[in-house]
Amino acid sequence: MKYFFLPIMLLYFLLLTGHVVAQANFTYIPLKDDDALKSSQLDLLTERYNADIANISGTYKKDIEKLYKERYESIKEYFDDSMVIADREINDYLQSILSEIIKYNPDLGKLNVRPLFCRAWWPNASCYGEGTILFNIGLFTRLDNESEMAFVLCHELAHQYFDHSNNAINHYTETINSKEFQAQLKSIKNAEFEKRKQLEALLKNISFSGRRHSREYESQADSMALIWMGRTNFSTSGAAACLALLDSADKDKYNINPNLPTVFNFPEYPFQQSWIGDENSFFTKLANAQKEENKALEDSLKTHPDCLKRIALLLKEFPDTLKRGFDFIVYDTARFKALQTRFDYEIVDYTFHHNNVSRSLYYTLQMMQSLPSDAYLASNTGRCLNLMYQSQKNHVLGRIIDLPAPANEKKYNDFLNFLQQLRLTDIASLSYYYMRRASKDFGKDKMFLQIFTDSRQIFDN
Repeated sequence: MKYFFLPIMLLYFLLLTGHVVAQANFTYIPLKDDDALKSSQLDLLTERYNADIANISGTYKKDIEKLYKERYESIKEYFDDSMVIADREINDYLQSILSEIIKYNPDLGKLNVRPLFCRAWWPNASCYGEGTILFNIGLFTRLDNESEMAFVLCHELAHQYFDHSNNAINHYTETINSKEFQAQLKSIKNAEFEKRKQLEALLKNISFSGRRHSREYESQADSMALIWMGRTNFSTSGAAACLALLDSADKDKYNINPNLPTVFNFPEYPFQQSWIGDENSFFTKLANAQKEENKALEDSLKTHPDCLKRIALLLKEFPDTLKRGFDFIVYDTARFKALQTRFDYEIVDYTFHHNNVSRSLYYTLQMMQSLPSDAYLASNTGRCLNLMYQSQKNHVLGRIIDLPAPANEKKYNDFLNFLQQLRLTDIASLSYYYMRRASKDFGKDKMFLQIFTDSRQIFDN
């Protein structure tokens, strides 16, 4: 994915105490995208891109055109990778929240935005500046109600309203074409030593400048979002509640350690303590070293100002508005929660099918602690292990599992370290004995039986 200079991101809203939102007796069936809807959305995307290209003018037209093209291709890549959810009922639900906002703020209808749910697991929503708003389901599943959902949309609408993304593009092109920048670039080119180091420092300064503007944009979008929400029947108090969760955006949703010693402990193949707790492994030490080395840079590049400062600014500007507690529900709580449940599973399924098997297994094991009787989750556990076995056997395991990294939460890094300790025979054995034990509960499930058969064949060979 390309993220260079594209969306104004809204990383958000992770609950301080993790939980799994799930319905009893829920049977997950993966969403199948509507090809006609997907095609129509792509047509709208292309139509807007062509119109924007035709309207570019000014000294730096070619540079702006290049960035517009990168933005278009980045969004299109989400469609090509099936990250955009093209389901009519789900799309209509998202549109209904937007319509409720526009009903009380009719001028927003002129923005012609196209909100879409995205299968990304990270808590984020993005306004790309040309009408596309992507609402990650990894954010949606963390929200408490539709008022918080409305605040996210109002915030992204504000980015579109103020043209923040295009303003950032214009600022960037003006900067790189300025006499000062070109002089610095020429000086680096003529330097005898450390050209790369000097170039990195120059680009870093541009990045810092862009982030400073981004912080200003975020505060402006917060204020405008609250004004628009104040005209609706949604609860504006939800805005402060959402912003209070910003500092926890680096935490995963469930806030649960997968209980590995229990899940993967069998009389015939006992759990090995050597599989966990090795904080001196090469990958863990490297991740920790990089995290410490980059700490100052990460703090400087933080997209959002401190959430408490943002809340304080809103409380100062809108003291009465933030206290309004009436919570308007467009449909009902059951529908909202049902969609959250579906999206929890959709993340697990999408990550498996798109070569992020370590994350799919990690989320599966977390969910199973609250949903031990779920056949799909049990099946996916064996499915992930079987694919890991085949990949390691073919020496391509690194294509489907992550390595410990500074940006990851510690729980996930610990889990990745566990995967790094497993030998080929360990993976085969864990899959088989897990599936054999689970067959007592899920032996009649068609998906489970097929995966259990695969596990047995791998183990026997």
